[in-house]
Amino acid sequence: MNQAVDLNELTLFRDMARRAFEKEISPFYEEWEQNHMVPRELWNIEEHGFSFPYLYDETQSVAKAYGAACTPDFFGFNAAGGLQYRGRLDASGRTAGATDLRRDLFEAMQQMVKTGHGPDVQIASIGCSIKWKPE
Repeated sequence: MNQAVDLNELTLFRDMARRAFEKEISPFYEEWEQNHMVPRELWNIEEHGFSFPYLYDETQSVAKAYGAACTPDFFGFNAAGGLQYRGRLDASGRTAGATDLRRDLFEAMQQMVKTGHGPDVQIASIGCSIKWKPE
C-alpha cells in the first residue's frame, strides 16, 4: 500500500519525535555513557523499524494509570496530551498479515493530526497479559 507523504504531517511527526528524544533520551545520555549501558529497549531501535517515539515504562506506573491490559497495548495522544486512541496496531492479529490490512494505529494517528480526536470505534489489542511487578 503506497501512500503519499503529507509534508505537514511529516513535520508534526519530526517535531514530536524531537520532543520525545529531548525528554526521554537526552537527560540520561551522560549516565548511560558513564555506566557504559543503554537500556535494552533502545538498542538498534531504527533497525527494527521503530522510527517513532515510544515509552519504556520501567516502573509500570504509566501502564497502570492508563489501564494497559496486554502487550503490546497502543496509546495515541493528541497535541494537547489527551488520550485519543487505545487499541491494536493493525488487523493482523498474532501473526504477520497481508500488507494491505487495516492499519488501526496509523489511521487513528492520521485522524488525530487532522481533527485532534481519535476514532469513535477502537479495537482492543490482543497479546500477552502484563506481568505486573510486585509493589
